[in-house]
Parts: sequence; structure tokens; C-alpha cells
Amino acid sequence: MASACAVQVKLELGHRAQVRKKPTVEGFTHDWMVFVRGPEHSNIQHFVEKVVFHLHESFPRPKRGEAVLGNGCRRAQNKSGGAAGRPSPCAESRDPA
Repeated sequence: MASACAVQVKLELGHRAQVRKKPTVEGFTHDWMVFVRGPEHSNIQHFVEKVVFHLHESFPRPKRGEAVLGNGCRRAQNKSGGAAGRPSPCAESRDPA
């Protein structure tokens, strides 16, 4: 008789965008971040090894890698020119990849 084992892992996916007080030299107008994390910031490192965000092909580098934080949260941050009120995925980059 075979025994089955199931694991359920809850994840939170989200994003934040904020208009910059003044555009950068490059003309970027928004700070933008997407993230994957555990509920109540629980550690997900045992379940999630890597997160890659696929953006619309019109953006530079539409395939973005992740930044791995000590608490298990994965996020990508970039600088953004923003277009017609929508946050662009080229937002505040601590890693300018």
C-alpha cells in the first residue's frame, strides 16, 4: 500500500509602485518592486529556490532575476520611466542588472 504525502505552501505575491519626487537623470519617474514571500513574512527558503519575473516584451530585459533576502522573501526592484500612469518594471534597482 503506497503512502501519499502532500505539502501545502502559502505564498504572497505582490507589487508596489510609487511616483518619485523628481525624475532621475535617465528620466525614471517611478520606484517599483515585485515580491514573493510567505504569509506574515514567514521564511520560504525551504520551498522556493528561485523566482524569475517575466515582464512584457516591450521592456528592457523582460526576464528579471531575483534578489534573495535573509528572511526568505524574493523581490526585484528597478527604476521606472512609467508610461501613461502605469508603473514600468524598470524601477529602483539596487542591483542594476
